[in-house]
Amino acid sequence: MFGKSKNNQIRRGSSKEELLRAVLFLESRGAYGVTIQQFFKENGRFVALPNIYAGLKKLEADGFLKSSWTEPKEMRGGRKCHVFHITDDGRAALLSIDTPLETVKIPGLSPG
Repeated sequence: MFGKSKNNQIRRGSSKEELLRAVLFLESRGAYGVTIQQFFKENGRFVALPNIYAGLKKLEADGFLKSSWTEPKEMRGGRKCHVFHITDDGRAALLSIDTPLETVKIPGLSPG
């Protein structure tokens, strides 16, 4: 599901891209396995937790994410959360696949 691409780049529409975008969106609230899975579910896609964690580990190994452990949380029965944060390389990878609006061709609206 989360295969390595050439030159450690993120491909448009890949599972890696979706996972990076989920971490970026959830980062301020805590991006960890369960919250990422809920994010995907709310957006109409089920992804099993083992697949999420495998993808997170690969993205971290590639330098697109970093992780840390929170203090124990009462709401989690006193357990810590393994949270993920996007790195500058992760942000750059997402920016590199974003298409500037002026290059998007819309049939009937774009010149030429």
